[in-house]
Formats: sequence, structure tokens, C-alpha cells
Amino acid sequence: MFPALKNKKRIYINAKGKILLETDFVGFSEFKDERSPVFINGKIGFIDTNGNILIRPNFEEVREFQESKCAVRINGKWGFVDENGVCIIKHKYYKTGNFSNGLVGVQDES
Repeated sequence: MFPALKNKKRIYINAKGKILLETDFVGFSEFKDERSPVFINGKIGFIDTNGNILIRPNFEEVREFQESKCAVRINGKWGFVDENGVCIIKHKYYKTGNFSNGLVGVQDES
């Protein structure tokens, strides 16, 4: 599924241009692992390929899921959530990388 615009609405199309999903959500991102970030009322959450909200919009910024974990920013601090949006690493970091082989680099505010 590829993101596109039609009449200022976010849609997803296949390689032949057929519309697979039309939404009222703002923002552009491809689906990865059958989820895509979307803006709702100024916050970011995730939808599935049917347009259903998977993770409620609570975040200021998000990264891609890596190893079933996603770096998310709340109140200016980074932490991590699992595929259900449950916090697994507290939001207390100034910067963070992505998971690789079960490890992630983080930087405390200094």
C-alpha cells in the first residue's frame, strides 16, 4: 500500500493505482508491519490496513517499529512502546536510536 492524496484526503493505493483505503487522517507514511502512523488532533497514533486505530494518538513524534518496539516522544522525552502501545521503556531520554539485536542507544539530557 502506497500513500497518496485525493481531494485533500489521505488514501492508500496499490501498484496499479487502485484505491485500497481512504481515510480522513492527516500525514503521509507507508504501512510497515501492517501499521501506519497518523495525526489525529495534533497527536500521532497508528492505524491498521483497514483504517482502524491500533494505538491511540498520544505521541508528539514516532519512529518506525523495530523488533516490535517503537520509539515515541511524549512531553519532549523519548521512550518506547510495544506493538499494542504499552510503554515498555519510560519516556525520559533526550535522544534515542532504533533497536538492533535487542539493544538500543539512548542519551540522557545533558
